[in-house]
Amino acid sequence: MIRAATPAELPFIRETCCKVRWPRPWMGEGHAVSWDAWLREHGPVVDRWLRDGDALVFCQDDVPDLVLGFSVVTHGQLMCLYVKRDFRGHGIGRALVDGTGVLYGQQLLCYRPTSSLRHWARHHGFELVESIEQVVAA
Repeated sequence: MIRAATPAELPFIRETCCKVRWPRPWMGEGHAVSWDAWLREHGPVVDRWLRDGDALVFCQDDVPDLVLGFSVVTHGQLMCLYVKRDFRGHGIGRALVDGTGVLYGQQLLCYRPTSSLRHWARHHGFELVESIEQVVAA
């Protein structure tokens, strides 16, 4: 089941959006930044995504309060797509993307895709249309 995120789920979505973009030097993703510093810097960005956009969650019908994955879309761009590790490979990410309105044929409009999103998109035959700038409302 896909539905809009509840206010109670937003802290999990916020923290996860920050974590998946946290630079990891051991993975060749930039310089070391403490979690607290990263959260201070990136947290307000994610807050804006959530305020200006839409967060959808995927739950099992029989356990509607357990979030298995989510997507965040702001101004027509996919900002974050996340599926809990144990539930990957079951079509949850695809279902969330299909529900977002950011898929144009085989093109997926996204903001600064992570390496995980790049891998996922290649696996599903999608072309990523990347934006390095956040689209803001006029």
